[in-house]
Amino acid sequence: MLFLNEEGTETEMGGLTFDGWKDKNGKIQNNGHLSFDQYMQDQVFSLDAGQEGGEHYSVINFSDRGDYSVMDAFDAKTRIDALPAEQRQAEWKKFMKTHPGDANRVVLGRAADTSAVLKMRDPQGRDRLVIKVAADGSPSIQFLDQGGRVVSQLPASK
Repeated sequence: MLFLNEEGTETEMGGLTFDGWKDKNGKIQNNGHLSFDQYMQDQVFSLDAGQEGGEHYSVINFSDRGDYSVMDAFDAKTRIDALPAEQRQAEWKKFMKTHPGDANRVVLGRAADTSAVLKMRDPQGRDRLVIKVAADGSPSIQFLDQGGRVVSQLPASK
């Protein structure tokens, strides 16, 4: 199900998807997805949950989006995908310099290993605070610098 804006145009503003089945080996595969988009952009909020094989996951994402049309990104992807593989990363870097602002800022989820984690990221999408309860129940809080190095941690490293 797609969510459309009040203008009545084809501009999608998010959506709801879900499906599920047993694969040929009898393993359950299912997922659900709910998202809301920034105007003329991509998702700024999404909720995902599912099961792949025997592993369950659930995650909530909050994202920043730049002040440009998502069509700019689609056009760039088409152009960049046509380039030789060794040139693509450099072209994406050029695109992001002229189209800044996209970053996944907050992630709250339950991983396949049953750990629970909250990641808060800076405007460039780098982890800066990670709060986690591992699968064995042990809690931790990590503060990270811009390079991704842990600068402080609870409990303290031994």
